[in-house]
Amino acid sequence: MKNYLFGLLALVLAIGFSSFTVDNKNKNAPFEVYEWYEVTYDGQYESTGAATSNLVFSAQTKNYAESNDGCSGSGRHCLRGFLSTNIPASFPSTDTPDETTPKN
Repeated sequence: MKNYLFGLLALVLAIGFSSFTVDNKNKNAPFEVYEWYEVTYDGQYESTGAATSNLVFSAQTKNYAESNDGCSGSGRHCLRGFLSTNIPASFPSTDTPDETTPKN
């Protein structure tokens, strides 16, 4: 009987410990700053050439970009943000952005 109790206790403890996970989300994400570039409704960058010529906001958070992007209507898909270490050398680019702002 003791063997069954110890086995049952071990099973309950194993299930209990595996039920809780650590939240690995980046707690600094809302405060990360990005370089924001405007894109058209079909996802193309607004202009071509050097990355600096397409820059809308520099070193701004996603919350700031969403609040100030001015996206409305059907002409723009809004902004795509890149971390400063991930900025494409020129546009158009197939690089995946680190963040985006939705169309209002």
